[in-house]
Amino acid sequence: MKIMKKTVGLILALTLIFATGCSNGAKKAITMGTLEGTKYTNEYFGLELNVPESWHIATEEEKAAITQAGQEAIAENNEDLAKKLDLSKEKTLNLLISFKHPLTHQGTNPNVIIMAENLGLLGSVAVKTGKDYLEITKTSMEQAGMGYTFSDTTTEKLGGKDFDVLVATLDVGTIIVTQKYYAAIIDGYALTLITTSYSDEEAADIKGFIDNVTFK
Repeated sequence: MKIMKKTVGLILALTLIFATGCSNGAKKAITMGTLEGTKYTNEYFGLELNVPESWHIATEEEKAAITQAGQEAIAENNEDLAKKLDLSKEKTLNLLISFKHPLTHQGTNPNVIIMAENLGLLGSVAVKTGKDYLEITKTSMEQAGMGYTFSDTTTEKLGGKDFDVLVATLDVGTIIVTQKYYAAIIDGYALTLITTSYSDEEAADIKGFIDNVTFK
């Protein structure tokens, strides 16, 4: 269980470092969104999602614990990267984290993470597309020294909206972790959906989850 939580935390923590959170001059006020039963809504992004009733939705306390576990995992491989993470984590909104099973589950636990990053400028590089954002994501993951392999970036539609997509895989010995990163730039933010699965069956479960995403 500790290994699974650490792996999930690492995925989340790596994502947190990808942007500096500079002001973007957005006219609308961003929100964390609302959760009514299993329906998640975020008016800023025009996003609606019905979480499957059997899935577990992480509390704020669980989100914090997962992030901390990821920081510790990164620090074991790259202290400089861990310091950057510590500086950037306040500039990322963890909108929703959902697992197929409760966090006490002893086996693999497929999950979906939805995040928003305030862009502005990322260092000296302007992030204009989801593909730009994913290239930075890929670079940061490579710097973490965890041994990821990556697909080429493609484009898919989620809820009728175009997202750039990057697939990352990680061989942890007993299982292959597959992470699929969807990214789109919306009103000055990088909206990212990250899915994690450990088998073809779990990937199919996640597809059913993702197919519930709609945009107004």
